[in-house]
Amino acid sequence: MRDANTVNVVTTMHRGGYEQYGREMVRSFLQHWPSNVRLTIYAEDFDVAETSEKLEVLDLHQMCPKLLAFKKANQEPWQKGFTGSSVGKEARVKLTNKYNFKFDGVKFSNKVFAYCKEASRTDARYLVWLDADTVTLKPVPADFIASLGDTFVEYLGRRYTHSECGFMRFDLHHPNAQQFFKAMQAMYETGEIYTLNEWHDSFVFDVVRSVLSATGTIDEHSISSYDVSRHPFVNSVLGTYMDHLKGDERKAAGSSSLRDHGKEPLPRKILRKLKLVKDV
Repeated sequence: MRDANTVNVVTTMHRGGYEQYGREMVRSFLQHWPSNVRLTIYAEDFDVAETSEKLEVLDLHQMCPKLLAFKKANQEPWQKGFTGSSVGKEARVKLTNKYNFKFDGVKFSNKVFAYCKEASRTDARYLVWLDADTVTLKPVPADFIASLGDTFVEYLGRRYTHSECGFMRFDLHHPNAQQFFKAMQAMYETGEIYTLNEWHDSFVFDVVRSVLSATGTIDEHSISSYDVSRHPFVNSVLGTYMDHLKGDERKAAGSSSLRDHGKEPLPRKILRKLKLVKDV
C-alpha cells in the first residue's frame, strides 16, 4: 500500500556531474525539502559523499540491467546523436563533429530507465523526476508536490517544442500508472524511439503521454504556460522554490538569467539583438 503523504524524488548522476552541480543539488535538497520527501539518486559508478535519512543512493547499472542491455545494443554513432554518421555492414563508419542532442537515444536513456525502475519499487504516492542540475532555494512546503494537481502526470509543457522534462510529477495511485512506465521503457527496449522525429527522452515522453492520454489510459496537465518556451521551469510555480541550471551558461553563472525570468532590461535586449553581448 502506497503512503498517501509521501514523495519520492529521483534523479541520476555521473561522477563529473556530481562534482560540477550534483553536490549542490543534494546539499540544497537536504536543507530545504520536508521530511516526507526522499531523494533517490541512481549513481553511475561512483559514491555520493552525503548521508541522510532523506537520501538513498543506488547503483544505476546494478539496479537497471535492462539499461545496460540497451546501451550495449545501441553503440552506433548515429544512435548517439552524430547525425552525419553512416553505418553499414560492409561500410566504414563515417563521423562528422556535429552532435545533435535531439537524436541521442542513448545519453538520455539513463533517466528513463531510472525513473521507470523507481516507479516499480517505491512505496511513495508521488514520484518526482528532478534533474540533477537543479538547486532548491528555500523551504518547500510539505504539501507542495500534492498541490500541483490531481492528474497522473504534472509536467512542463511548451506550445511549439517538446516538453521540458527537468521536472515531472507522477501520481502512482493512478490505476494505469504502471502502463505508462512500461510503455516508456518499451520504446527503448524495442528500438521504437528511432522511428520518431526526435529520439531524446522529452520527445519520447511527449509521444507516450499524448497517446495514452488520447486513449483515456492516463490524464495529464501542464503546470507551465505553453507560451513560455525558453525556460518554463523557473516561470512556473516551481520557480518559487527552485532554479534549474540547464546548459553550460547557467551552470557557469550559478543561476538562471533575468532573460529566463522575462525580466531582461531593454538596453541589454537591444545589445543582444545586435549580437554585441552573449545570448544567455
